[in-house]
Amino acid sequence: AGLSLDPGEIIAEVRIPVPPEDTRSTYVKFKEKPSFDFSLVGVAAALTFQQNRVKQASLALSGVAPAPWRAAKAEKLLEGAGLTEPLVRKVADQVVEDNLPLADSRYKIPLTRAIVRRALLSLA
Repeated sequence: AGLSLDPGEIIAEVRIPVPPEDTRSTYVKFKEKPSFDFSLVGVAAALTFQQNRVKQASLALSGVAPAPWRAAKAEKLLEGAGLTEPLVRKVADQVVEDNLPLADSRYKIPLTRAIVRRALLSLA
């Protein structure tokens, strides 16, 4: 949802809910050089587990489209499943299938797959 403030209005408070128990999260990014401030591709992943299965998943990507975006179809693949390497590969493929990169950024497709896999496997 967007946020629009009228002239003179300010944000006085931001509340961030405590994640559910058994939630693991990470942010993984790829930068061309360690000295660069910005990343070429990034993924934020948060998974809530219940009995070794993903109960809830959130995947957000940066650098692969003109604005950050959620990978909703890929999240659905994770929910209810055990986090295995074959599933992680399928999720990474779904992420890039949903993304329509700009013509000059097609090189980011394999980077995005690799970063998504790395992020998810780190939460296993």
